[in-house]
Amino acid sequence: MNAKIKNRLPEIMGQKRVKSILFLSSELDVPYSTLRNFYNERHEIINAELIKKICLYFDIEIGELFYLEVDGQVS
Repeated sequence: MNAKIKNRLPEIMGQKRVKSILFLSSELDVPYSTLRNFYNERHEIINAELIKKICLYFDIEIGELFYLEVDGQVS
């Protein structure tokens, strides 16, 4: 079984009409590279402070930001 934690940041940004990672990084006061890596799912460890800032900014729960993909299927 192959499982990955995935995020919905691109989808959420689209829904909220936030078109740029650069803009969002400025709004959240986080480094662009950190947010870009999270957006593109290029991370091994999830940054709790970043997650908190994203959830507060978009007024969402943590469970709305993440989902589990098992063997290519969303669970």
